[in-house]
Amino acid sequence: AFWNQRTEMRLDANVAENEKFFSHDSSMTNEELFRQQSEIRNRLLRYQYVQWSDRRILLGGVVDDTISHISDHVPLAERYRLKAQIFLDVNELGDSLVVTTKAIFDPYQSYYYLPQDSVTNAFINMYFDLAEVQRRKLEWNLSTGIQNKEAMLLEYQKSMEEFDGVTERFFRAVDRGTQKEKMMEWNDRLKAETGIDNLKLFGVYQHE
Repeated sequence: AFWNQRTEMRLDANVAENEKFFSHDSSMTNEELFRQQSEIRNRLLRYQYVQWSDRRILLGGVVDDTISHISDHVPLAERYRLKAQIFLDVNELGDSLVVTTKAIFDPYQSYYYLPQDSVTNAFINMYFDLAEVQRRKLEWNLSTGIQNKEAMLLEYQKSMEEFDGVTERFFRAVDRGTQKEKMMEWNDRLKAETGIDNLKLFGVYQHE
């Protein structure tokens, strides 16, 4: 979008050199930052950041520089923390605003020091799906009549507060996935929004 607005500054004469530079392993670009891992299911907590997609994620080992390290003696509710964030970038180019949003799982503010099974996997992915649902809602709100950057940032703040409230209700209701009825309710809700049935994908309650 930037270069489309500034044709007089294009670097067409050095396209090959530019591509070589940006594709080098040592170059960090926004494409590299949010690049999806090649595995069918990404293992969060092993990678720096994970962008939401319809491919499911699994818990991996906690990264060494995760902010919090939890003792085995603390209460169960304090032995895990999940943190997804919605990335918003608003750029003014010419007479228009270019908006980019992404739902990102942040492993540096997340940890999970509890036993893991298929229910855990469904629980983690349902939480991440909540972030994506909120991102879509935010993107829709930003595209319907908001004309300036300041108003967009206010809408973003409002959306993040709403997301905090939704996830708090989710955590309380499903209790790490131990509440079957509530897990089924939230799964149906998220399936309607994303088309993804986490309980079915991870084989939860399928043989009962």
